[in-house]
Amino acid sequence: MRCLLMVVALASTACAASPLTVVHQEPSNPIRGATEFAVLPVQGPMEGRAAASLDEGRVCDTFAAYLRAKARSSSLFVHRDVGTADFLIRPRIEALDPGGASLLRARASRIVMRVDIERRDGTVVDVLRVESSTRADPGRDAEELLDRDLRKISRALADYLGERTATDPDPQGPRS
Repeated sequence: MRCLLMVVALASTACAASPLTVVHQEPSNPIRGATEFAVLPVQGPMEGRAAASLDEGRVCDTFAAYLRAKARSSSLFVHRDVGTADFLIRPRIEALDPGGASLLRARASRIVMRVDIERRDGTVVDVLRVESSTRADPGRDAEELLDRDLRKISRALADYLGERTATDPDPQGPRS
């Protein structure tokens, strides 16, 4: 019985895919110990028929606000002041389908975002790909779906930053 429970637990864990994929990660981890990040405006395809109703400024502001709020729980400070930040966060939308629902059909939203974490001189340290999709139900408009996706993406990114910036405990223990 105990073995069966472990198999079920492992299988359910394997099915829960992370929305974040590490494309490139600097092995020396230069962001360890960093506390300040500047989030740059979201770039990418905000045009086209599917995205015509979305406000680009609102997307940038919403993403930055969610990221700031979530990062705060990891004692990280995310702001827009490039001059004082330890590192820059450069988000780029690679794919965007705002989704939507009508009486006849529902289409889930989908955002794929590439996030580069850079030094202030522009040197890329880490490259991430974060993706989110939200099921469309009648009564949910494209803005609400986008909000949910941006929240999921910012949560995954803040968790990643929290892990990468954490300082490792001293393996030798406290010294007297």
